[in-house]
Amino acid sequence: MLILFCCLPCFAVNYKEIVRVGISDNSFSKLYYPVITIGATSDYTVYDKQSNADIITLPCSKPLKIEMQNNKLNLYSDTLIKTSLQGPLGVKTQGLLKINGLKRLGKDALYRGEFEIAIANNGHTGFNVINVLPMQDYLKGVVPNEMPVSFGLEALKAQTVAARNYILRPRTVIYHNFDVCDSVQSQVYFGANTEHPLSNQAVDETLGLFALYKNHIILALYSSTAGGCTENYENVFLAPKWETKPVEPLPYLRGRPDKRFELKNENDLVQFYVGFPDSYDTESKFYRWQVCWDRPELEEVLKKTLKQNAKSGYIDPDFTDESFGVLKDIRVTQRGVSGKAISVEIVTDKGTFEVRKELIIRKIFQKNSKLLYSANFVVNSLYDEEGNLCSVTFLGGGYGHGVGLSQYGAGKMSKMGYKFNDILQHYYTGIAIGTCPVEVANSSVSMDFAAPNSKATLMIENPDCVKNFTFIINDVEINLEKDCLSKSATVRLDKYLKKENNIVFLPINNSSKTVKAWIEVYSPKDEN
Repeated sequence: MLILFCCLPCFAVNYKEIVRVGISDNSFSKLYYPVITIGATSDYTVYDKQSNADIITLPCSKPLKIEMQNNKLNLYSDTLIKTSLQGPLGVKTQGLLKINGLKRLGKDALYRGEFEIAIANNGHTGFNVINVLPMQDYLKGVVPNEMPVSFGLEALKAQTVAARNYILRPRTVIYHNFDVCDSVQSQVYFGANTEHPLSNQAVDETLGLFALYKNHIILALYSSTAGGCTENYENVFLAPKWETKPVEPLPYLRGRPDKRFELKNENDLVQFYVGFPDSYDTESKFYRWQVCWDRPELEEVLKKTLKQNAKSGYIDPDFTDESFGVLKDIRVTQRGVSGKAISVEIVTDKGTFEVRKELIIRKIFQKNSKLLYSANFVVNSLYDEEGNLCSVTFLGGGYGHGVGLSQYGAGKMSKMGYKFNDILQHYYTGIAIGTCPVEVANSSVSMDFAAPNSKATLMIENPDCVKNFTFIINDVEINLEKDCLSKSATVRLDKYLKKENNIVFLPINNSSKTVKAWIEVYSPKDEN
């Protein structure tokens, strides 16, 4: 089995309006199918995407069965329609599309846009069902499933921007026929039947807006609950197995506390996790938690999980059943800026195992076969009179990796009156909010965007010293000549703005040169 898996550098981002989403089965365990039956809420047409020729149009009362045989696609309705199709096939309708038997949140899953049926060519067997749709429609099926709408409009806007970033800038690329899947492996996308008016409003009012750091779209990571303090990116995430160098820090994913907490030593951390200090995360039921094991239970857990994760590259030495022995102690030997455990020693009478990285630590210290809520914890061990370990309790806080935006934190900030840009700029250090930076050369580029504060600045980078650059903002044409075009330039657009805006960058005269352009509606805040 060949799976494409690569880290995406911050500059390798191409702007696009269309998203390709791999649709999973009911258990979210399968993205490749040998057979499915699809339909629609109105008449629908199946066509060949290579030739653009229609194959058949069916009424909504007639389902379509798609089956793969000998690595080709066969189509059936009441009878056989066509055989030995190579694909990819498109399915379009004026209504909504569906897959028979597919449920999301207990309801029939319905999808905007089109379906694409594409045979796997990456070592998997079967075909993918891909929902191809505009970015805005995709986000309307994501945001209410990633964040409760009760968190409020501004929190939903912040979530929308982070989710929009993820489309163009995921942490890893692992799919070949589509951009993202519909589960937690990417972002939770449940389609049109789970949309909500408030989250739809959040998507509309942040049209075309991304979180940016120095003219690049950021990796806008988010998790449920940071626990009062976020963590540095490099302290948490794993490099691909073939990478020998450590994960590089990202300047906008830096850990920061919600309040002025002292987290300099173990005593500070005990007070932090045993207590309930005020922070933006306090409304989460996972803000503070305890997980307890007696020694025999924890020994059984560790023997199982150390073996399961032995090949991760983050456990030393190699584990064998014979090498474990009797558990003596658990020690946190290295922590991140939030107090997150990033290196833990498991001490036995036969030796010591070192476990590194947040996700691996959470996988190792399971309870009831579930991952530890987070790696933010202190250890409380109880011993008998003879010094034998009796039980271990982790006193901790937070849920998830704790890097970037905290969803519960965003919810409380929203209720406290903060705007979505305040929320994003709290969790992502030094960012601006604006449109996707694009390179303009010998073809025009058109972009739609919202300007929530009725302010916007066109940012231009002109390293090739282009002498003439023209753009159209809401039907007003503006030409910049060499006197206005140094190697970097800015143009205020406030007087041209509407609620929803369109800008078109026209081709430049010399096709061998490029201009990089984007719009900022919120500039970076002074962190000093």
